[in-house]
Amino acid sequence: MKINITALPLGLVPGSGLRVAAHPVSGEVTLNFEAQGSLQEQIRSTVALACKGFALEVKPDGETVERTGVFELGVDQQSIYEHSQQKVTIESGAVVLNGARFMVKGGIGNLFSLPEWNVELWTEGLQPAAAFDLFPMYFRSLRQDLLLEGPVAIRLKSSGTWESLNLEAQMDLEDLGLRYRETLQKAPGIPLLVEAICSKEGKRITIADLRCTVHQLRMNMSGEFLAEESPLLGLVFQTEPVPLAGWEALVPSVGPYAMEGSVFLRGSLKAASTMPRPIGRCLRIGSPSVYLLPEYRRLAPGHGPRSSRNSPWMASCGRGWPRSRFRERLRRERASFLPSL
Repeated sequence: MKINITALPLGLVPGSGLRVAAHPVSGEVTLNFEAQGSLQEQIRSTVALACKGFALEVKPDGETVERTGVFELGVDQQSIYEHSQQKVTIESGAVVLNGARFMVKGGIGNLFSLPEWNVELWTEGLQPAAAFDLFPMYFRSLRQDLLLEGPVAIRLKSSGTWESLNLEAQMDLEDLGLRYRETLQKAPGIPLLVEAICSKEGKRITIADLRCTVHQLRMNMSGEFLAEESPLLGLVFQTEPVPLAGWEALVPSVGPYAMEGSVFLRGSLKAASTMPRPIGRCLRIGSPSVYLLPEYRRLAPGHGPRSSRNSPWMASCGRGWPRSRFRERLRRERASFLPSL
């Protein structure tokens, strides 16, 4: 069986006078579909779809009509369907959107009973800033403050069923450059990575390993969440020693402080719907050192960074923590605390 559609104009699709959230106003679609085989054995199919110059009219506030950016979309997919096993195997699959590639491979079985899968998805050349041009009506205020440049890489791998599944996920933003006002900046090449290994058995979700890397900070986290009538959550986390020097590369406002030394953190969190508030206990925090540069030492008392009026500890740990309360809590929370569900 073959199906061929050449240059179908999408602008002719009705919708302008209808009460719909979005409808196409331009673009054309070309489709090539081919399938061969039998239900007794297997059916092999190939899909090639190209959508050029595609744009939508949307109503972001429900009334005002605005037009999106132009989409260039392509789909290439080769798969095998085995009816006796109710299984689809994706030999290769790719969705290309304005140069960004979304790749998939793997298989899904028991389609008509309890679906069971083993699939992998990943991206190539995904540019988050492209969303600003495709949907400008939703990002007007944000794009005035936020600058994005460069790609991100996402990879997901999952297997199992809805009742019992495994998931591995990775999001790598090292090549992404960003700037948010004068508060936050990140040049391409500064590490920014999130990796997770999780599983689900019934109502129990287990985070076997959650690793976050932000510049010089490396944090590991693990725990469990029990999604019952009375949910329970337990997490433990710790960091490697974090050098305090060099963070002006991410947060320019710490540039005037000459920080030295390192800090590390170990802690845990236990929460339940029956608790009046979550319980968090800090096991240990390292000792940072902060030194003010000369231009801040010359400021009059009461007119400078908060650390010019408070201790170096407060300058490195943030504002809003009364010094006596923080130290008292550290003394009370020295004992090991590991949540058990």
